Amino acid sequence: MKSRLFGALFDKPESDWAKAFVRDLADTVQLEEEDRQACLLMLPKMYLVHTAGERNRLLEQFAIDHQIDRGKAKHALGLMGFLLEKLLDDDLPDSDWQVWAEDLEDLNYLTTLSRPIFESMVAAIRSELLAEVEPEIRRRRAAAGVLPVFTGCGVTVEVRSVREAPYRRGAPIEEYEPQVVDTATVASVKIALDEGPCKEVYFQADESDMDYLINLLEAAKKDIAALRRFLKLQE
Repeated sequence: MKSRLFGALFDKPESDWAKAFVRDLADTVQLEEEDRQACLLMLPKMYLVHTAGERNRLLEQFAIDHQIDRGKAKHALGLMGFLLEKLLDDDLPDSDWQVWAEDLEDLNYLTTLSRPIFESMVAAIRSELLAEVEPEIRRRRAAAGVLPVFTGCGVTVEVRSVREAPYRRGAPIEEYEPQVVDTATVASVKIALDEGPCKEVYFQADESDMDYLINLLEAAKKDIAALRRFLKLQE
């Protein structure tokens, strides 16, 4: 392989990553030109959303609006996003991306007919889309620092029973007759992070806890706004 990217990716061609790439590439080059261009135009919006849920909603609507098979659209956008991410790599030399098509043709994943399609797609991502997303990506990288980044949140609300007297260890089970005297509501929260030892954090909170969390986040937004006003005054 002449490029580091595909030399590493296809070092183990049986890996899930390599198989997914080959599948996505085949589906992308087989799309109608109009559909492929629609995917390219959609790519920045898909790439810049913050959560998988948002991405899935955009994908569903995109497939409906353009009457594209959802699976093929997902594969094409996934491949384009992968290439965009690699082109955003500060350490990527021109000598690397310029031989991507040659490497894929040598591996028989591109043909003389599909290679120009791939090359045109990479050129469009590099010359047009890269400039559109790069400022936001660099802003996010700067904001992220070295800590894990928030990627999503899920909440469920539950009702739990309040019993008159709980079962106590050693008591005869046949004599235990639970009586529900009230209920309590609680929110179970899952927070997802992009990396780190705990990529998913779970906790539960009652209504007063939720009010405090909401107020704390609203206060943080006001703190950010105040800091921005102060920085403008210092200019």
